[in-house]
Amino acid sequence: MARRFARDEDGALLIMGIFVFLIILITAGIGVDLMRFERDRAALQNTLDRAALAAADLDQVKDPEEVVHDYLAKAGMLDYLSNVTVDQGFGYRSVSASAEFSFPTQFMHMSGVDSLTVPASTTAEERLDKLEVSMVLDVSGSMGSRNRLKNLKIAAKEFVDTVISTSAPGGASISIVPFSSQVNVGGALLSKFNVTNEHSYNNCVDFDDADYRTTAITVTQRLQRSGHFDPWSSYRYGTKANYRVCRTDSGSEIFPVSNNISALQNKINQLSASGNTSIEIGMKWGSALLDPAARPAIGDLVDDGIVDVGFDGRPNDFSDGGTLKVIVLMSDGENTTEYVMKDEYRDGPTDVWYDPKRKRFSIWGKKVQGQQWLGQWRPVRAGQFQRPQQRRKRRRRGSLRGLGLFLPAQSQVARRPRGRLARLSAELPATVEPGLGIRPCLHALSDALQGQRLLRLDRRL
Repeated sequence: MARRFARDEDGALLIMGIFVFLIILITAGIGVDLMRFERDRAALQNTLDRAALAAADLDQVKDPEEVVHDYLAKAGMLDYLSNVTVDQGFGYRSVSASAEFSFPTQFMHMSGVDSLTVPASTTAEERLDKLEVSMVLDVSGSMGSRNRLKNLKIAAKEFVDTVISTSAPGGASISIVPFSSQVNVGGALLSKFNVTNEHSYNNCVDFDDADYRTTAITVTQRLQRSGHFDPWSSYRYGTKANYRVCRTDSGSEIFPVSNNISALQNKINQLSASGNTSIEIGMKWGSALLDPAARPAIGDLVDDGIVDVGFDGRPNDFSDGGTLKVIVLMSDGENTTEYVMKDEYRDGPTDVWYDPKRKRFSIWGKKVQGQQWLGQWRPVRAGQFQRPQQRRKRRRRGSLRGLGLFLPAQSQVARRPRGRLARLSAELPATVEPGLGIRPCLHALSDALQGQRLLRLDRRL
């Protein structure tokens, strides 16, 4: 019996089969646990990825960290969130997030593993390759009070430093456009456009309503150069034309397309306050320097060495998804009066006559409100003013009615009659037109100029 039992092989693999079954069962259980683990990990990872992508979107106006929290809260996973890190600047935003939770096992605990840690982490970033900025800065007279211009300079310089230092090398460019009554484009930049050439005393341009319907200023369109006049000063009281509508100081010129922090901040330091407020002209030039139509002008400045060669080809197309275009306007108030020379006074002979022998100017103009008297202005020294001697005249026909002769001080020209904006000074006229002598009626108004031959000045300054 004992021998036969020893030789009997039935059930020899039973024990081995039991062990193998247990191994297979445990392995299958581990597989089930791992599948469940991966399912939950993928769900957490996908939710975290979507949250980070939404938060990193540059068009997203909400706080990026709040966006991540909101996504996970709606998925029931907010308790799993570990931390959120946001790094953002002009033209870029990076959002990093991590989360984890403990996953309880069902089969693996039989092998001593009661739980697994489910980790998830992600980083999403949106970055624009190029950033083009126009800083349109108010330098009108009111900015000179209450530390307004001082505070503007502090903010503008900090802005420049932040934008350039946080952008990719060569990716950001800034143009500075100061404005007051007008915008001093600067001779170098304005020379790249098709501007009228009545004179070269300023570098400002007058725009009409149609010009504001587009951001573009092309290099071929005809631009009207601003008249060089001062609507505020009065020669009557001995003051000179110190406040012309178009400023000519270098500090008020446009500083185009640069990423040099030092140069940009030095330009901001040169700003000074003077004149009225014409925000629309500042915005026109600010937008024009972001419009691709200005590319030929910027290219010429690159060739001239004024703009860095790295910005050749700027401004980029509006359709370029990798470029962000921004206008930053800094101002203290609303628009004020904009002064523009009337078209009829831009060229042709003026009412200003010059006596080269006496080196004096005179203006022949109509008196207002039908006053029937003739004013005789006695020659006086520069800076002085003397009331005219008046004598009443009976109404009469002819050229004398409603006319008066003005003899302002030395080398200055008095204000035009009311309603006219032009004011000239002796140093400005570039051309003169020989007059035909004194007009027939001049001798009846001033013995001082009787018999003198005059030069009639041209309106083109």
